[in-house]
Amino acid sequence: MSRENQRARSFRIPPPKPDEKPPLDEKPRLSEEDYTILVTLALSDYALFCDPDLRRKIDQSEEKFISLPPLLKRHDLPETPVAKAIRTRAVDTLEVRMVLSAPVWSSWNAHGTSKDSRMFDVRRKTPPSSSFSREDWKHRTIYIENIPVQYISIHGIFHLIHTLISGSSTPNPTSDRVQGISFLPHHLDKPGEAPKPKSFSLVTLLNLEDVRLLLQDWTWERTDTSGTSPTTEHEAAVKFGLRVLQKDRWDQLKEKYLAYRGELVDQIAAHQNNAPRPASISKRARSSSPPPQDNALSRDSPFPPDCLIFVKHVHSQTNKTTLRSLFSQAGSEIDYVDFNKGMDTCHLRLATPHDARKLNTWFGERRLTQDTGLDGTGVEGGTTPIEMEIVQGRREELYWDKVPEKVRVQAVDKALGSGSSAQMQKKRQRTR
Repeated sequence: MSRENQRARSFRIPPPKPDEKPPLDEKPRLSEEDYTILVTLALSDYALFCDPDLRRKIDQSEEKFISLPPLLKRHDLPETPVAKAIRTRAVDTLEVRMVLSAPVWSSWNAHGTSKDSRMFDVRRKTPPSSSFSREDWKHRTIYIENIPVQYISIHGIFHLIHTLISGSSTPNPTSDRVQGISFLPHHLDKPGEAPKPKSFSLVTLLNLEDVRLLLQDWTWERTDTSGTSPTTEHEAAVKFGLRVLQKDRWDQLKEKYLAYRGELVDQIAAHQNNAPRPASISKRARSSSPPPQDNALSRDSPFPPDCLIFVKHVHSQTNKTTLRSLFSQAGSEIDYVDFNKGMDTCHLRLATPHDARKLNTWFGERRLTQDTGLDGTGVEGGTTPIEMEIVQGRREELYWDKVPEKVRVQAVDKALGSGSSAQMQKKRQRTR
């Protein structure tokens, strides 16, 4: 055998074993239809309405193209298969082009592959509609629950909902009847973490007729599961107990639930006034001097009292930076904005009790509403103005108990107007 043949055999890759299974952490492969659905939703009228930055980038482009990678970043998708799927499945609605530019040699690694992943641009073949207002989209948004497990994904929900409103098991992945799908954050999700797929989500549709159809066929109190199922999707929806609720009604129920939960917490606190404080707080409170009473602030306080505000009716697609700009209009010093995207509530940690009272009073005298997710000033006269409440009592203790001790120490020092928080923390540790 020649030396060349021996070298070729030594580098030959063995074929996979028939019973070999993929790694457990390997992501499920998506079909061309799934890729097309995700890009279609990313460029829908509703998506452009909710994302002014994306809309501005498209408007500033002479040919209305947008780079493909930013649209795929949220789902961590490969660029080339997505571009291929668009050319195959969305030829009537989307146009994709390859980016031709001189290579930047600094972006190439030692293996001869480029680190610059931008290779394709995409655009809609029809201009987006701007006729719908925020209220119009709100009326077209529904809350769905008990989603069949096999459809718990963005593309899966698209397939399920489109089948239920069209009656076809082979929905068009480029259809604009489904405009947006978003999962809701869970209280166990980490701050800043994207909501994980769950059996409930918000779905935004284009036509009010489709909204009424789903509300009629999949009522919230639905008990009748008899009859034949025209499609596999319909059968799965019946089996898992799918039900639909108008978002306005869901918001009302959520507010009632939060109010009821607050009442329960207050009742528990009333019966536990003489009970020991939570371990992470009571441990800090042990010192040579007795713990502060009646919201008196001292260096031994477990947290700064009366510095926490609960806010309702912020825009669900806003962000911490915008909220800080919005609430800073009152002139109060905001220490931290505790907000999770997708929620219309948040907590604000103020530097001092005076800052909290000042902010609460300032917004109480005005009826400001966030018009968009990037509205950092607010508009007057909205239907759901921003509401605030200074959190006190047991609810306040439960909130601060989840905050890391180092952050609580810094918050107390700031409320006292102390100097270095690190020095004060070392001093406390020496006195324990």
